[in-house]
Amino acid sequence: MYKKVYQILLNAKGSGGAIYEQYVTEVLKKSHYNVEEVTLIEKKSASKIEKFFTVLQKLKYFSTQIKNSHAVVIRNLATLFFLKKSDKEIVIFHHYDPQSYPFLIQWFQKMIYFNFKRNKNKIDKVVVVSQYWKNFLEEEGFKRDQMSVIYNAFDRKLYKQKAQNEINTFKKKYGLTSKPIVYIGNPQTIKGTSKVYALLKDLDVHLVTSGKVHISLPCLNLTLSFDEYILLLQSSSLVVLMSQFKEGWNRVAHEAMLCKTAVIGSGKGGMKELLQGGGQSICTEEELLCKVKILLSNPEQLQKMGEDGYEYAKQFTLEVFQEGWSKCLKNL
Repeated sequence: MYKKVYQILLNAKGSGGAIYEQYVTEVLKKSHYNVEEVTLIEKKSASKIEKFFTVLQKLKYFSTQIKNSHAVVIRNLATLFFLKKSDKEIVIFHHYDPQSYPFLIQWFQKMIYFNFKRNKNKIDKVVVVSQYWKNFLEEEGFKRDQMSVIYNAFDRKLYKQKAQNEINTFKKKYGLTSKPIVYIGNPQTIKGTSKVYALLKDLDVHLVTSGKVHISLPCLNLTLSFDEYILLLQSSSLVVLMSQFKEGWNRVAHEAMLCKTAVIGSGKGGMKELLQGGGQSICTEEELLCKVKILLSNPEQLQKMGEDGYEYAKQFTLEVFQEGWSKCLKNL
């Protein structure tokens, strides 16, 4: 059995994909693998072009340093260069939808996807994060037995229900006491936040975003610790996530479900499996305003959606994730 594992990380950003990859390192170490992380981008201020050439340079150096190592190398699409036959290669495939991005990112995504397909015979295993992407890659010519679905993992104790007095204190702190809270995610065009705001801005609710501001919206944006972010989810009557691209899964939607908060989403990509499995609502932009009004006027339905979502979401534990990854490596 291979015991030396190299996990190549593009960067250490807190995106859903980066969190997934960090959990891979954590659970493999628990399974007694010798895991070494190789982070390619550490300079935040570098341009995209500079980052690209830095990645290539570091990957080339990495390939020469582990020559004939007979190790397992875990990568994502953006780091799939300079593969060697002596290693076992596992590729984590999160999602692919280039037309949703600006031109330069479109070009980069198309280029790394082309490289991924070109190297498919050198890849021992492709790990996808939902059934949607397994079906997608089968249609693209990848073999069924070459792929494994290993879903996102969640440390359930981080999402346990807060005491009502904590929720009340949080709402008072941020001036969110007078009407229902509708959380609409991180303010990014690709996440559909601006469209959601435009559709819901006339409702008598608090529309709230959180995290880094990519687009400016005339609603409350909060920069929160993780603990306060959970308080925000648990304080919200509804979470609305109308992603404009095909998601791998959607970590925010899953977290809201773990907090027993109802979710409405676009259901694009793997997000559909998550929302359907958890009894949440999938709708178009044309349907959104009507759906939100109906749900906000029906607290019993909101509560049922919250309970159903929790029952589905709670099964995606770190233990299940560890079992999936251990099995993946043992079967190489």
